[in-house]
Amino acid sequence: MSLTRVLFVDDEPNILEAIRRTIRGPFDLVTAHGGEEGLRLVNQGPPFTVVVSDLRMPVVDGMLLLTHVRERSPETVRILLTGNADMEAAISAVNTGQLFRFLTKPCPGSVMRSTLVAAIEQHRLVTSERILLQHTLRGSIRALAEMISLVHPAVSAHTSRVRRLVVEIGTRMQAEDLWRIEVATMMAHLGWVTLPQGTVAKLHTGSDLSPGEAAAVVRVPEIAAQLLANIPRLEEVQTILMYQNAGYDGVGSPVPGVSGERLPLGARLLKAVTDYDVLESRGLDADSAMAVMHSRSASYDPEVLRILGEVTQGSYLTGVVRQMGIRDMQPGMVFAQDVMDERGLLLVARGQEASESLLRRLHEYEDAGLMNQRVLVMTPGTGANRKAA
Repeated sequence: MSLTRVLFVDDEPNILEAIRRTIRGPFDLVTAHGGEEGLRLVNQGPPFTVVVSDLRMPVVDGMLLLTHVRERSPETVRILLTGNADMEAAISAVNTGQLFRFLTKPCPGSVMRSTLVAAIEQHRLVTSERILLQHTLRGSIRALAEMISLVHPAVSAHTSRVRRLVVEIGTRMQAEDLWRIEVATMMAHLGWVTLPQGTVAKLHTGSDLSPGEAAAVVRVPEIAAQLLANIPRLEEVQTILMYQNAGYDGVGSPVPGVSGERLPLGARLLKAVTDYDVLESRGLDADSAMAVMHSRSASYDPEVLRILGEVTQGSYLTGVVRQMGIRDMQPGMVFAQDVMDERGLLLVARGQEASESLLRRLHEYEDAGLMNQRVLVMTPGTGANRKAA
């Protein structure tokens, strides 16, 4: 197990030497002579757990360095070291730069050691919370979505198709906290389970909705946001859900005047990909669906629309779809067509991902011919060629 890495930056060699001589602890102490060397060390290798920097340094001062650290590694704990004459600047830096602490020079070794221990604990708390949210919460929502897939295959399939596209586009756009956008995507259509089965069936096939059905679908984002209302630390996900039907031009925004870049990126992704999926559900191929969306271009983020066009035309969606028996399918494969039982009941919808529980349910289903049924399947990594379905 590697030691925690701590970077100490100062332009005075005697201070660096004193730090190396007096500071001992359960961490790997790295020193840098000046802000320029500090920048170089920050930009190479894994992020530091803690960065301590002097304020007054030539060329690259402490605030410039710590600002760069924050942009590159937001979870790195940042500490400013300064003289008494710079007290006002240090207080301003803490308030505006979200620094953990500032220490005055000369700083006793015992104070520096205790501060570093506290900073390392702060880093542990921050990263633990992120891991809890990013992995545990996402896993819980995946489990919830999987349970819903057993009783609402069309809802699950729609969510799976949208999620794959949103994650692909978000990755290409280098979206920050992509996991939050993925969680929002998985939650976005859980509100569909409150809709009548007939309405969900129309959404799956792209059939026209009655005015009442359309109004109920419009309320789905609000329902999804309410599901998260009592879960702390998910405010950003809630915001994405509330704005998911808002056009880039602001039409449909729950808050008048919020449009363009002021809309959450996750909401802009959801808006474009969901509309694309609805168009494909109505039988349009990728070219025709994109043509319709370009005719409504004011509703979409131009960059999202451009990348969506690339993705739907590229290898992500043009992989080979093969036919195989349901009994031979493995978890992670994607159904490229609907699967019905002998009574015509929808068991699996196109675009739905095969989980262990779903395959187990199919294996146990009381339909003698189901296991021998051959279906179109997309294997992981090739993308879903929905034209083949």
